Amino acid sequence: MSFSKIQLIEIGLIGVLYLVLGFGMLRQCAHARRVPCIFDGETMGAFRRFVRMQMYLSAAGYGLLIPILIATFVEGEGFSTLEGFACWAPLGIMFFIGRLTRTLEAHIQDPLRCASMLRPEFEAIILVWRKKLLPTF
Repeated sequence: MSFSKIQLIEIGLIGVLYLVLGFGMLRQCAHARRVPCIFDGETMGAFRRFVRMQMYLSAAGYGLLIPILIATFVEGEGFSTLEGFACWAPLGIMFFIGRLTRTLEAHIQDPLRCASMLRPEFEAIILVWRKKLLPTF
């Protein structure tokens, strides 16, 4: 089994995407431990910084995913099934791991972990996190 130059680039980009996603997951776990609830301006600031970094990491992930998909369609038909599996299996694993982190993300986005006086700001940040690619706060 020998990989073409495009396949090697694709596998390298997938590796970098794994690093970006892994860093984001570690940040989610650390934030959930450090800031179990938002009750004052300091914890709201920590939450805002966390969301901003997560949004930048998501943008970087999309920036890597587009060239991966382009490389997949450019590589042509001259590859074996095993080579195709080697290029696509990591994306399947990534999708599965992403589904597992949804539970933690839902916990972080739960409005009940925020004090009632800070809830409007919290919900505005969550809305930007869900609807926009880059932070506007």
